[in-house]
This record gives sequence, C-alpha cells and structure tokens, in this order.
Amino acid sequence: YFDAEFDNGDSSDADTISWKVGNKQKSTLTDDCTFTFTAPSGACNLILRLIQDATANWDVTWPVAVKWLGDEPTWTDGEATKSIIVSFYFDGTNYWGQGTPWEV
Repeated sequence: YFDAEFDNGDSSDADTISWKVGNKQKSTLTDDCTFTFTAPSGACNLILRLIQDATANWDVTWPVAVKWLGDEPTWTDGEATKSIIVSFYFDGTNYWGQGTPWEV
C-alpha cells in the first residue's frame, strides 16, 4: 500500500482514483478531466501526481468532498509533460487538499 506509486494511466475526460489500491498515485491529463474518488478504508494521507500531456493546459474538476486549504491550484498553468503534486488528508468524509506549484 505504501511501497509504490500506482499508475492510473491517461485520464481522458473522466478518471476514477481508487484510493483502495494505494495512497500514492498518478494520472496523465489528456483532456479536461472530472475526477471521482473511491474512498480508502479509513483516515489517511494521500498523494496524487498529475502530469500534463504534450498538449497541456488541461483543466480539472474535483469531487465535492475535496476541500482546499488555501487557494485551489490553477490546473491550466501546467506546461507540456510537467507535473504537480496534490496532497490530501482524508478524514473519513472529506479530502483536505493542498497542491504544489507546477514543475518548471
């Protein structure tokens, strides 16, 4: 569960992240994407690495259970093949999120 980053592959316009398969995951954005989360079994820390594809500037829509600590990152600022790390604390109901700046 804690030993590897799970690769969700290309996002298309919708991507389901099942936190039951691992707490560290990545998804490559290939379109404006609406994410759905499958909750882990209990409270925990989660990390999602988003990667813009060669087209870049894709936007992201999050589940309503995502609550941002501070400003939500600007998803369309990501350049081609660059990554951003989004960290969540799942309290059993909500995903409290915070994102890094995009890789330069």
